Amino acid sequence: MVANLSCPHCSQPLPINLFVAGQPVHCPACHSHVEAYIFPECHKELSLRPTIHLALEHEAACYFHPQYRPITPCDHCGRFLCEICAISFGAQHLCVECFTKVRTQKDETGLVRYAALYDNVALFLVTAPVITVIFWVFTIFTAPVSLFLSFYYWSRQWNLVRRSRLRFVISILLSLLLIAGWTFIIYQAVTKGINPSYPAS
Repeated sequence: MVANLSCPHCSQPLPINLFVAGQPVHCPACHSHVEAYIFPECHKELSLRPTIHLALEHEAACYFHPQYRPITPCDHCGRFLCEICAISFGAQHLCVECFTKVRTQKDETGLVRYAALYDNVALFLVTAPVITVIFWVFTIFTAPVSLFLSFYYWSRQWNLVRRSRLRFVISILLSLLLIAGWTFIIYQAVTKGINPSYPAS
């Protein structure tokens, strides 16, 4: 059995046998709803997984592994594939080359091609204008947006690779600092406009 998954909210280990496709699991630590789709092979014990058979002298062989007996042809190119090479994609079996081509097709559904890293976006919004200096004035808009993204995606950011919330923390602190600075600047400008000081006659 493969290692446990982790709750994205509190990092509590969750056994994969708790997950059923389409049904959320309640984390025992933080009681959050966690939903995951597990590859069917992960539910099988090692002893129950199919073994690879060697091809006999006059038998057809896998296109990529000539020593292995094929189990299915590729549904796109027709190459014979062994257990190692056959990639299940819905009801189809594809070789690695055809699967790579499918991934590049924009109209193909069912594949996750990217995951937005909102912690990077939030950090970029508050650091890029300041670093470039000439665009620092745009922080009056980017700082509130960064603060919103940091709080909104604090527990909503989805990624297969576990990430810390350090960038969110830095973004929140910088956003609050910039918002406080702009508030002070605007307050000073407004008060000086209402109470202008005239030189004594």
